Order: sequence, then structure tokens, then C-alpha cells
Amino acid sequence: MTDDLDILLAEPLDDVADNGFSARVLAAVERKAWWRERVTMLAAALAAAVVLPFVPAAELGAVALAAGALTLTFAFEQRLREA
Repeated sequence: MTDDLDILLAEPLDDVADNGFSARVLAAVERKAWWRERVTMLAAALAAAVVLPFVPAAELGAVALAAGALTLTFAFEQRLREA
């Protein structure tokens, strides 16, 4: 019985007709992910644009380092999400 059950469980299931429901859900998820990515990057750029005029010129090196760290963090987070 165990061998028969293993064979049955190893076989792929037949396709289920869902009238395109799975494709619509996948498209909605991809759209939301695309918007979320854009909004996250836009929010960071907007925050930097608002704060940058108030930063003293002597501190611009530290600001550039922080911006680079944020960029790498966003890129790393996106790679982890895609994996």
C-alpha cells in the first residue's frame, strides 16, 4: 500500500480549469509588487531631496555614504524578495 501511495503522490495532478483566475491573481500580485518597488524608491528619493538643502556642505560626504548604504540595502532587499 505504501508503494502505491508513493506512486500516486508522485504523479502530477491534472490541470484545473479556473477561467483565467490564476493568471489574473498573478498579474495583480506583480502589479502591486511593481508599484510597491517604485513607491519605496520614490519615497527615499523624495526624503533625500527634502533633507539635502538643509545639510551643511561639510557633511555631504557622510550624506553620500548614507545614500549609498540605503541604495545597497534596497537592492539587497529586492534580490532577497526575488529569490
